[in-house]
Amino acid sequence: PAHFIRKKQPQIKTTDKDHHYSDMSPKNAVFLLLVLLVNYGQANKSVDLFTLDNTKEIETPQEFVSSNRKIEDLRYLALGVSSPQINGSFAIDYSYSSLFISDPSKVTRLATGHSGGPRYPSVCTQSLISDLVPPGESQEFDVIILEYFSRALEGLYDLAKRLRVRYPDARIILFNVWAPNQINWFKSGKRVGNLEDWAESEALTFNSPEFFEKLEDSDLDLRWRGFELREDILYDIARDFGASVRGMSRGDPKEALFRYGPQFDDYENLGVLGHSRLARTIKNTVEAFLDSYPQQPRIGTWGDGDMCHSWYLSGTLPSLKYSASLEMEDFGPKHALSSSTGSGWIKVHNPFDGERSLFLSYMASGYPYLRYPTTQITITSKSDDEERPQDIVITTALKPEAARRFPARANVVLTSKVAVIPPGFSAVYWTPLERAEKPFRITAAQIVSVDVEDGGCLGPNIDYRAVY
Repeated sequence: PAHFIRKKQPQIKTTDKDHHYSDMSPKNAVFLLLVLLVNYGQANKSVDLFTLDNTKEIETPQEFVSSNRKIEDLRYLALGVSSPQINGSFAIDYSYSSLFISDPSKVTRLATGHSGGPRYPSVCTQSLISDLVPPGESQEFDVIILEYFSRALEGLYDLAKRLRVRYPDARIILFNVWAPNQINWFKSGKRVGNLEDWAESEALTFNSPEFFEKLEDSDLDLRWRGFELREDILYDIARDFGASVRGMSRGDPKEALFRYGPQFDDYENLGVLGHSRLARTIKNTVEAFLDSYPQQPRIGTWGDGDMCHSWYLSGTLPSLKYSASLEMEDFGPKHALSSSTGSGWIKVHNPFDGERSLFLSYMASGYPYLRYPTTQITITSKSDDEERPQDIVITTALKPEAARRFPARANVVLTSKVAVIPPGFSAVYWTPLERAEKPFRITAAQIVSVDVEDGGCLGPNIDYRAVY
């Protein structure tokens, strides 16, 4: 897979202490060589062990296809993109999303750390793509790559559905990629931790010869975390929307670690080798269906549409009117609107012909360390009924308290449906109902279909830092 790396790889300094290679016995050296040779041999199979069979592929009538399009001619959208770490930093240039094509600028992408799972992209697809694509550039895509397997239960099916309706001719590729720490360690039939916990108990370094040698212990009980529901969602999408499912096979956890372990840098992140293999998987999949890409792909609708504004990551105020008392708080990479008085207002706009649901995202804290006040939300809208033109007033209360599974001092972003609003402008007022350490902090407003049950957060929805 080295031919996918178009730039010289950075020289990463390592020590004997890091990898325990300096005192490697001849037996361990031969063992490690065999492991690497097996993985290299598997890496040279086209999509074989790195592919899950898809149940249905989309078909395009022959009269609409082009037989002379090239992989460089296509336009790509990649959501939930991961990257390997190099010298402690994520390197997008060595991500599969950069390696499969000579010009990565043809790939419009949203990193996994920014998307916070598929929920927000699924309800705010139209707004998200408008934000990702520079003004004046095309929002048409031929290939769509979705890397949300671990969080597939959080709206991946809905996201694929909206993308298929909008881009009926696009090839959708779903990645099924697990991480070593999604393997559980059992003793006497009870779970005692994950793979990393087991390695630490044995003083083993990940991917070292001793690590692989210990894996062969017949008393070691490793089991997969339950993936069946997630895999069912991938294959439902493949069946219903003609997507291609690609990824790493599982089978026995120990065999999977021998096969794929060297592709990971640690227990959570694929390394450059793993991303190179993913890049080739994309390239092979796209080239296998090149003849099916239409010269003029059809463009569908966004359904009921969406109008979403999030300043949680960017710190950039949207084009909304708001009270003079509001200020943008900066918590490093995170941001929120708040007021020293605790009260404030913003105006939101429903540009659509009918009613839409209004969701608000706001900061909360873990129980029992409750830092934010229970807050009354009041929404006022003008009625479009000419016979009864009075204001529509909706009042609700939000309690910024995180689920009990979160640590007490965790900072969490919650998203709640607060109203169904008519077309036009609505004012959203908030007033605290009790004293609290911090003011009510709002991070996003989402105007979406009335059929949407759960909103999402653009960015990580939990931060374990104690002070905000």
